[in-house]
Amino acid sequence: MSLALGKHLKAELLRVMRAAVQELVSNNYVESKCEAVLREMRKCCARYPEGRSICCSGFEREEREKRQAAASEGIPPPPQ
Repeated sequence: MSLALGKHLKAELLRVMRAAVQELVSNNYVESKCEAVLREMRKCCARYPEGRSICCSGFEREEREKRQAAASEGIPPPPQ
């Protein structure tokens, strides 16, 4: 990953993270009222290299747990 791309992704992640925090605070941390901004954050995190951002670690853990559960049920993982 080039340095410029890394800076661009980091700036985008910070922008999306700020929006998510503001949305959660303004909605008293009721996630169901913040689905759009959380979905945008999840999409942004999917573009960021795994393990490189503490902001995305919760989403990464959720995805790992989903893959592990699917594998234990014999469901093949989705293509990456």
